[in-house]
Amino acid sequence: TDDYDVSFDTKARHGLWRHNGTGNYNREYRDGVTVTDNWDAEYALDRFLDQHWFWQGRLSYKRDQIEDVRRQRTIGTGPGYQFWDNELGSFSLSALVSRIHYGYTDDTSENAFAASLRWDYVRYFYGKEFELYTRGEVLRPINSETHFSIQGEVGARYNVNSWMSLYLKYARNQVTGGGRQGGINESVYSTGIGVRW
Repeated sequence: TDDYDVSFDTKARHGLWRHNGTGNYNREYRDGVTVTDNWDAEYALDRFLDQHWFWQGRLSYKRDQIEDVRRQRTIGTGPGYQFWDNELGSFSLSALVSRIHYGYTDDTSENAFAASLRWDYVRYFYGKEFELYTRGEVLRPINSETHFSIQGEVGARYNVNSWMSLYLKYARNQVTGGGRQGGINESVYSTGIGVRW
């Protein structure tokens, strides 16, 4: 088995604005056959209304060469609440209304409006030496053959020094559908080295 995974997650905040960017690439060969081949990217912009409340706009794109759902594009907006954001960690929830597009292996596609709940939680221990985190989204399309979609991850990170970390992560991507189309049911376990700047 040859398994290749690359991920990035970055945030930048200036004044009342916060930029969030993520991306993932996964490819796995088993006995010379490609069993996983996908990538995704997402950008979200938060505008804080006060210390806790913010409004979020989000764009995301997912591409998969193996599963029945080949493409998934989402554009959404909605309110969010930052429960805390300090030296010990952060926790925020946001509720979005989105327009989602699914493209399938047989070149058919469907569009739907959706409601989603997103979370982002980080907690540091022992002077930021250890980190536990989880982030993800539960999405429910409205008037669609797709029943629901969940994408999320949970992980732990050990910071070796100020720029290098070791991590262990479990990621889940599931799209369930009724009718003629299949879905996605994928779990990825990964470990590796992270670099921060």
